[in-house]
Amino acid sequence: MKQCKRRVMAVLGGFGMLLSGLAFAQPAPREPEQPKTDGTGAEQLTPAQSQPAKDAKPSVINPVLPKLLGPGDPAPSIAELVSVSGEKLERFEPGTIYVIDFWATWCGPCIKAMPHMSELAKKYKDKSVKVHGISIWETEMRADKALVDRVRDFVQTSETIAYSISYGGDNGDLARRWMNGAGRSTIPTVFVIDKEGKIAWIGHPMMGLDDALAKIVAGTFDPAKEQEAAKQREDNRQIGMRMATRLQQRVQAKDWDAALEIADNIIEIDPVMFAPTSVAKMRILVKELKDAKLAKEWGNVSVEKFKGSSLALREQARLLLESEGDLRDLELARRLAEAAVAAAPADETETFLVLASVQAAAGDNAGARATLELARGKASDADKEVIRSRLESLK
Repeated sequence: MKQCKRRVMAVLGGFGMLLSGLAFAQPAPREPEQPKTDGTGAEQLTPAQSQPAKDAKPSVINPVLPKLLGPGDPAPSIAELVSVSGEKLERFEPGTIYVIDFWATWCGPCIKAMPHMSELAKKYKDKSVKVHGISIWETEMRADKALVDRVRDFVQTSETIAYSISYGGDNGDLARRWMNGAGRSTIPTVFVIDKEGKIAWIGHPMMGLDDALAKIVAGTFDPAKEQEAAKQREDNRQIGMRMATRLQQRVQAKDWDAALEIADNIIEIDPVMFAPTSVAKMRILVKELKDAKLAKEWGNVSVEKFKGSSLALREQARLLLESEGDLRDLELARRLAEAAVAAAPADETETFLVLASVQAAAGDNAGARATLELARGKASDADKEVIRSRLESLK
């Protein structure tokens, strides 16, 4: 009985990072008045239900929810900001585009997105774009010093932050104006402020930001079209998350056929947003049903269907690599891992490590070494040590 329960919990644990279609994360600390996870482990929630400011404008994101900020609205005040590192942000200067990233020191997805934010800061530094991170929702429960000092310590030890950072203040007013005002209850959340000081885009930094920012910089961004797209994204996200709850229930009941059907339905809502749910499906096929034929079919579909999601492709490859017997399809794992590397940023070391592991398992040590050497160029110091160790093992 205990073994069966552990197996189901392992599947659920895997779904924690997969169902939402976002990045890996650790759960928020479980403390009173502490931000909590949303049950997926992918984004982090506020301590309470979001409530818009009383004087906020009508929503342009969701007409059903009145008084929410959205594209076209003036950016809220940043009066409480405390500068931590880099350039101090006191106002939104006309003619400058601002990418405002709300995050917290305890938020796994926020930290995961930081290298990408640094890449954007570097890419657009000469195009009147400033990237600025604002830490919010820090908790007093573990503080042995001022909260701003916790943020400062985090930034000083980070190897991935190459943009300015501020702290949103102890009283939470700034977070309420921005996050609650826009009906946002999870971080990371990015607001792009255009050259006129108006909100142009709101969303997750790994989901649509690159495309939106490129258009805003080029002057081809259509706010009206974005409003409709934003509404559709939010509708899809809400539907997908409700279905994810049903999927978890079917997993707990070990109703694998129903779970697979729900997983397919979630993916079809938005294959990009919910690409990691493909891993949930592969996990059921490999770990629970142990169906090599269906796993192979799904892997072949995934190589094309999710070719833009390094996470989805990588984790499917890992599942096959760690399987046994007919389920350990190294050729398919290699194709998935190669597609993952093609979709991954150069500093996503974990994806390169999975491909190298697949290559080594298939006896291609030369290919594994080449993959590791390629990864080493953009890796952090800690990852370089892991790569060095892997290279030593391949000699």
